[in-house]
Amino acid sequence: LSVQPLLNQYIHWDSSASNMQDSTQHAQVKKEQSVYLMAHESEVTAAAFSEHEKQSMLCSCSEDAIVIWDVMGILSGAKSCGRSITCEWGTATYCVFDACAARIALCTGCEVVVLSVELGTVLAVLEGHHDTVNQCCFGGRSNHIISVSDDRSFKVWNLDTLEVEYQSGIVASCALLSVSVDREYDRFSIGSADSKVKVFQLNERDCHLLHSFDIASCVSKQLAVLNSEILKRQAKLAAPRVSSQPLWMRWMKEADDSQNSEAVSAGACYDCEASGHVEVAFSVIGLQFDIWKPNNPISVSESRVTPWITHAKHILFACTVQGIARICLQTQQILDFFSFRDVPEFSTSSQSVI
Repeated sequence: LSVQPLLNQYIHWDSSASNMQDSTQHAQVKKEQSVYLMAHESEVTAAAFSEHEKQSMLCSCSEDAIVIWDVMGILSGAKSCGRSITCEWGTATYCVFDACAARIALCTGCEVVVLSVELGTVLAVLEGHHDTVNQCCFGGRSNHIISVSDDRSFKVWNLDTLEVEYQSGIVASCALLSVSVDREYDRFSIGSADSKVKVFQLNERDCHLLHSFDIASCVSKQLAVLNSEILKRQAKLAAPRVSSQPLWMRWMKEADDSQNSEAVSAGACYDCEASGHVEVAFSVIGLQFDIWKPNNPISVSESRVTPWITHAKHILFACTVQGIARICLQTQQILDFFSFRDVPEFSTSSQSVI
């Protein structure tokens, strides 16, 4: 899922139709409607919006082609709003634009392919990871690319000199799944499958660790405190119980009730009692610095996200399978955790197929 804050629109994918005439995609969009873009013959495996304010573009990838869409053209109802690039490097599982929307990086297998958006030509192929590259992102000055892989390492590539500027050792016990860059402070964060988040400072030919967080551990502690407060409130509100049973029978009943309440609480929070691994539910699959910028024309009240997502310089959002954690980098604490169970289902009554 890729979201562009400047557009209060949803864009869905439909890989079942392949009506392509002269490699040109057509669109007609009505206001406040969902948009279906049909251009690929096979399943769409990756999609990303550009961050450039004046050049709003969308890249979609599949096994057969890569399509660069003109987002503003789509919204204005232009007939020609996309162009295809033949995919010759395998299936891209992740894609990302640079800050100027001039280049796009694709994660394909163990490599990262850098393309020119305007020409559609290959600028560089970055190889060296020993396992699948899950995500990559452009650095603060757009001349760096940071890639994370299942081999539990990350690499910093210099696109000006076309060399590896930094390569880490094994920095986690599980695969690295996500990466995000804070261009203002030249730092980046990586997330792994064992619920760990690490923030590094990006220096010249060097990276050093700034912060480290364990999402599962911190959320578990917060939930334990919350559960204890709830139990205390319930105990205060409960009516006094008078029993004629022997003391040993009352102790056994209280112990059974306590175990049952703990099991219900843990099962409701994690849904992973069967496997016995709480960390699986908190694999960090996405990271983002400073989601809302001051020049964003869409206010928080108008957006369809939870109100606690507000602009702050030292806030990092970590997306897990269970929900989103809001992390303060100054205090090195998890401020709160937004569970996906609290998200209402959006209505899909207003849709247009293109």
